[in-house]
Amino acid sequence: MSKNFELKQQVVADIKAKFEKAGSVVIVDYRGINVEQVTELRKQFRGAGVEYVVLKNTLVKRALAELNIEGLDTILEGPSAFAFGYEDPVAPAKVLSDFIGKTKSEHLKIKAGLVDGKVIDVAGVKALADLPPKEVLIAKMMGSLNAPITNFVGVLSATLRSLVYAIDAIRKQKGGVFVGTVVGCVCRFIVHFISGITIYRIYEPTEVFNTTFTNPYLYSAVYNGSYVFIDMVLCLVITALLYRPLSRYFAPQETVAAVKRNQGPEL
Repeated sequence: MSKNFELKQQVVADIKAKFEKAGSVVIVDYRGINVEQVTELRKQFRGAGVEYVVLKNTLVKRALAELNIEGLDTILEGPSAFAFGYEDPVAPAKVLSDFIGKTKSEHLKIKAGLVDGKVIDVAGVKALADLPPKEVLIAKMMGSLNAPITNFVGVLSATLRSLVYAIDAIRKQKGGVFVGTVVGCVCRFIVHFISGITIYRIYEPTEVFNTTFTNPYLYSAVYNGSYVFIDMVLCLVITALLYRPLSRYFAPQETVAAVKRNQGPEL
């Protein structure tokens, strides 16, 4: 095996790695642009995290064949430069589109592109350039995700406030402290159950207590119920032990006042 062949094999492997790593690739015909324009274009590409290189069409075709990417044989004719977008798939198309628009260059021409290994034509590349940058898309997505969460937290807070008032009203009834303990634990279980099937379901294990779970509702019920029930029993036992010594704090204020009136003034 000749050294030249081995060198070409290494180059093909490097080109293949670039296409595999890149989220998007834009192919351009650079004939006619001067050195100053090329320098400025490379500078803008580097600032956007894009690698801009000139490659031999024959070697690129071999790399694409190994990647099973078809549809670019007719495009890879004549001088071709490649802009690889590793961080932001919009960046190569956007930088090129903006550069062509600002310089009014008639020489730099977009030939085609790839997005996640799929070939797109010139119109597709221009449409890609019109998309917002990755940071803007992430910000919009986070805003849309945050809105329902914020609304949910608001509703949950209002519900919990109402629950506190209800539990306080129960506490004022005879033996209400026990009922309030049960109601509080049940409400705690409900909140944890909802969290389990919405937020934490991605952490759902395949097996709990030697039992395999495939249903997130059943998993959340068993997992949260196992410790909330124990907590409720412990709370009831502790409340029963402390109820008599601390009964005056559990009694309604009106009852406490009446007892004091019946006792008369302290000596």
